[in-house]
Amino acid sequence: MPPDLWPETMDEFDAYVQEMMETKLVVTDEARKLARIMLWDVKVLWLLPVVRVFMACWLPPRLREGYGLPDPTTEWWVSGSYFVLVWVVSLVDLVMPRIVNDMAFGLMRRDMERAVEGIRRTGRWTI
Repeated sequence: MPPDLWPETMDEFDAYVQEMMETKLVVTDEARKLARIMLWDVKVLWLLPVVRVFMACWLPPRLREGYGLPDPTTEWWVSGSYFVLVWVVSLVDLVMPRIVNDMAFGLMRRDMERAVEGIRRTGRWTI
């Protein structure tokens, strides 16, 4: 997005994101395919329930329902799991050596750079 189209303030940016999440973003078949890979792929089976809980708690209801995730306002185990997971992640972050966080950031950054390069090359996010 060209800089001249960027919102001028964080409040304007927040309003833009809120509008997009509530009205414009849709869960497409391609998004569901990506979600199936990310949320149910057996290669990282132990981590997937954690990812599903975070997504269920962070996504707006319309998008959460589009992905078929449980509602944390009616499913007590989702909100309870979220509370415990946030507590555990916070505790782990406190005791984790700084170098481990820096290495993880570097890996994620390289992964994002590869994804951006793929988007530039093909014009779309490829799975």
